[in-house]
Amino acid sequence: MKQTTREFIRRHAEMVSVALFVSVAVLAALVAALIPGVTKQDVQVGSAVLFVAFAACFTWARTSLARVQPKGPVHVATIAEHFKRTRTLSVRVIVPVVALWVVAANCYPLHLSKGERNALAIGGGAVLGVIGALLMVKGLRCPRCGSNFKQERFAKLGRWSFDTRGTEEIWDACPHCGVSFDELWR
Repeated sequence: MKQTTREFIRRHAEMVSVALFVSVAVLAALVAALIPGVTKQDVQVGSAVLFVAFAACFTWARTSLARVQPKGPVHVATIAEHFKRTRTLSVRVIVPVVALWVVAANCYPLHLSKGERNALAIGGGAVLGVIGALLMVKGLRCPRCGSNFKQERFAKLGRWSFDTRGTEEIWDACPHCGVSFDELWR
């Protein structure tokens, strides 16, 4: 692939993923309308696969991850790089897994009513999201003192803030022990 094409996709990743989703959805609708042997179950499974693929593609587009440049024979990331990479990779895994759960709970032919299937999909997706977030928090603690920065974030931004900046973007060092985020991780 040419370098200009890669740069265009990186710059406009959200637009490309939405355009891909819409074009595949239109193609699926045309196939369902024009081919007489396609059943409702086939359309539902195709839509489910499309939804999971869109969730993965859109999550990839919304979370940027800079390429790590080695600083020697063995590259050890700084604390700030570790925080950003951990948060990005966790989101890139959690969102498609939750989308897959929601789709599987709605497509699997259980003997449940539609409301019960929806409750199972939403409740199970929420549980998976919370479990993933709890696992992610472990990798976002200060390597020296073990602080998770929750109370300091509330004090600085407020409890109900919609600020999406990460810890390394808010502070230059740990508010508890003062370790610089430019130091090497562990």
